[in-house]
Amino acid sequence: MRFLSPNNDKAVCRDLDPQVPYWMSIGGLAGLVFYLLNAIPSAPMHQLLHQRGGIQPISLITGGMVLGFVALKLIAIRREQRLVRRNKSEIVLEECGEESINIALSHVAGKHGILVRRWRSLLELWSNTQSSSKVTDRLETDTEAFDLAQQNSYALPRILVWAIPILGFLGTVIGIGSAVGQFDSFLSNADDIDVLRDGLANVTGGLGTAFDTTFLALSISLIVMLPLAAVERQEQRLLTRIDLILRQSLLPVLPDTAGSQKQGVNQKE
Repeated sequence: MRFLSPNNDKAVCRDLDPQVPYWMSIGGLAGLVFYLLNAIPSAPMHQLLHQRGGIQPISLITGGMVLGFVALKLIAIRREQRLVRRNKSEIVLEECGEESINIALSHVAGKHGILVRRWRSLLELWSNTQSSSKVTDRLETDTEAFDLAQQNSYALPRILVWAIPILGFLGTVIGIGSAVGQFDSFLSNADDIDVLRDGLANVTGGLGTAFDTTFLALSISLIVMLPLAAVERQEQRLLTRIDLILRQSLLPVLPDTAGSQKQGVNQKE
């Protein structure tokens, strides 16, 4: 997690974001391996994957990339969940005095995770500024920034999920175009039975390419869309839990700046 300077109202978190080259290469390689494993003619998906044009491996590799993102993202979320369970008992502040803050900071010294880092950042900000409003502003800003970072991390996988059915439709166009071309070719030689038989085989092959590419693309899109949505929801619940722990631990002990200002105004009057 990297915080920008205090003068900037945005914070950026990358703790839960898998590196793009990692998940694309791992997922793409997994899709390619699955494609190659079905290269044997006796393999159950050989005809679907190896006899229906070049769109099939592209769709398979693209779907593997999305699943690679989901797998690495889920690993990062589970790791952070364990850190939250382990460290949440240390997120305690008795009062906003300097001694209490030092004790609270010592409890999380050497610990890792989003919760601990945000907690440490808020305590250090209070220690330096003694301003409740700045601490609450930082809390709100960090919450919004983490939500924005989460949404941005899913942008590229969503694009890939969107592209998979497009690849299927592209294969459909290619297959139908091939079938129509073969149909015109064998009609010109309809008197020859052998040519007619070969032409019908080519036409049905083109139609098979058209239907199978769409079938595979839609199936892959559905398979990757469900775990992607599930892991996104799980990450959002984790970030919400972290935010609630911080609010429940810090806000009750912060001085009520607004109330103090109002009381000072009433005393002047």
